[in-house]
Amino acid sequence: MFQAFGNAGQYVDFPKNLESYFRHLSSEEADRITITGYQEHDQLKEILPLASVNIVGSKASEAFGMVTLEAMAAGVFPLCNNHSGLGEALDIIREADPELENMMGLDVHPGGSRGTADGAFLVEQLPGKVEEVLRFLYPNGFMDLRKRREISARLRKVSVSIFSWDGICKRILALREEGN
Repeated sequence: MFQAFGNAGQYVDFPKNLESYFRHLSSEEADRITITGYQEHDQLKEILPLASVNIVGSKASEAFGMVTLEAMAAGVFPLCNNHSGLGEALDIIREADPELENMMGLDVHPGGSRGTADGAFLVEQLPGKVEEVLRFLYPNGFMDLRKRREISARLRKVSVSIFSWDGICKRILALREEGN
């Protein structure tokens, strides 16, 4: 399925040994994964809060990391390529919660440089990052939701405090007061 998705728009440059990055999922694991593809906002607002992780593996340059912020506002942990506008959103999040930001970014090139994403490098690091985030959210297994709920609240707090209209207006007013 991953390969079919990547080939659908030639968004992923697959490494030659693609199969070595995957293992067969147990039926329980497969039942916990949903790949939705593009969703309209009316659909997304209903299903996004049900997710644990939102993967934004965009190769294209993004003007801003809105998808990352929408996931955070819904309490969902975003994993996103660290380039263009997505990287800029991560930079802002780093100031508010460095631990979360450190885990969110997917390097687009070996060595962490920014620029157009290298799809093959994404394929190499994505499985490990997903497992790392799931262990972070569910340190005692998927039935224990305490840590996931704590992290969801932190994600929402960062997103709303910085990027909601209230948060933006407060920052503008603070900058204005600093200028006087």
